[in-house]
Amino acid sequence: MEEWTSGVKGKMINRRTSIEPKARMVVFDLQGLQQHKDLQSVVLFLIQNVIWQKLYNKQLKKMIVFDECWQLFDDPVAAKLVENLYRTARKFNAMVLSITQSPEDFLQSKSATAVISNSYTKYILKLQKGFETLAKLDFNEQEIELAKTLTSIRGKFSEIMLKFMDKTQIIKIQVPRSDYWICTTDPEDFKIEQQVRQQYPNVSELEILKKLIYGG
Repeated sequence: MEEWTSGVKGKMINRRTSIEPKARMVVFDLQGLQQHKDLQSVVLFLIQNVIWQKLYNKQLKKMIVFDECWQLFDDPVAAKLVENLYRTARKFNAMVLSITQSPEDFLQSKSATAVISNSYTKYILKLQKGFETLAKLDFNEQEIELAKTLTSIRGKFSEIMLKFMDKTQIIKIQVPRSDYWICTTDPEDFKIEQQVRQQYPNVSELEILKKLIYGG
């Protein structure tokens, strides 16, 4: 048992939990877990328990989001969890949203069949490559050509191809500058933010945000 009560594994497993399943939002940061293969199944099993505690409350509307964590889904526990969620989430008044930068990630997952066959709504943002894989995600030739026309301008707007069942539409997403500066991870935006912080070292976070929004 020493392996699981001391060292790196002990820090993860052998301590009082900080997870509050009753919270309105529960977030798991799995970055770095790929480096500890023997911990993956244990941690993912714990996450699975938290998710199912939420699901059993059918009166509560729920959204389960998998964001850029497909590398973990080679793990049999994770693959089975994702497959079960995609097949049964609707019965528990829940939806599943999976986000990745490459269509290949979906196709290479052990959960691919369940994810694709039970995804009735698909969003495609501007792609640099991988258009040929869209056919495997149930997009036809016309839709693939349409995906090639998607464009975006940083800080202005982004076009998205939305497919629901057999209907496809291009929509333009424009966000308020306040939302943009709160959410952006662009390196150039980060440089601008750092310059503003250096120029105004004693102002509040709200004032920093206002200066980024209004260019002051």
